[in-house]
Amino acid sequence: MTHLGTAKDLGQKEAIEKTIEMLKKTLEGYSGKTKLILENSAGAGEIIGDDLSELAEIINGVRTGFVRTGFKPVPSDAIAGICLDTQHSFASGYDWRDFENNLKKIDQEIGLENIKLFHANDSLTQCNSKKDRHAHIGEGLIGQEAFKNIVAFAKKNEIDMILETQHDRVAEDIKILKKFRDK
Repeated sequence: MTHLGTAKDLGQKEAIEKTIEMLKKTLEGYSGKTKLILENSAGAGEIIGDDLSELAEIINGVRTGFVRTGFKPVPSDAIAGICLDTQHSFASGYDWRDFENNLKKIDQEIGLENIKLFHANDSLTQCNSKKDRHAHIGEGLIGQEAFKNIVAFAKKNEIDMILETQHDRVAEDIKILKKFRDK
C-alpha cells in the first residue's frame, strides 16, 4: 500500500502522468501474487489522490494507457484497487454522514468494487478541511452513526478494515467497530 506523493512544481495533470509512469516502471514484468493498493490522501497542499477520480485515472493508466516504448507489460491486476481511509476521504470532501450519496459519489468516481481495504479513523477536522487529523471512533466529526454504515458496508462486501487511531485507546475503538459488525 502506498500514498502517491505531491504534485508540487508539476501541476496535477503532469503529476498524474509521472505517477502512472513511475508505477508502470515499478510493476513492469511483475508476476508475483502480492498486489499493490493505493491509499487516498487528505488533500493538504498539492497531494495526489485526495480526489478518488485521480486514483481511478492512475489505476486505469497503469492497467491500459500511457504506454511508453520499452515497457514490459504490466499485469492488469498488479494494482488491486484502493485503501479508502475514512478520515482522509472525509477531509477531502467525501461526507460519510450522508452515507448513500457518498457511496454514489465514490462509485461514480472510482467504482465501489475497487475498495479493497478501509483505514478506520474518525476526523478531528471538518468535511473538506484538507487536513489529516485522526480521531478515535465516534469522537470526531464523522461520528458513530456513519461508522455503523461503513462497517455494515465493509462486512457485506467482505472488505477488511484496519484501525488507525492512536494506540492509547485502540482496544476501545476495536470494541466499538466489532459491536457495529456483530449487529
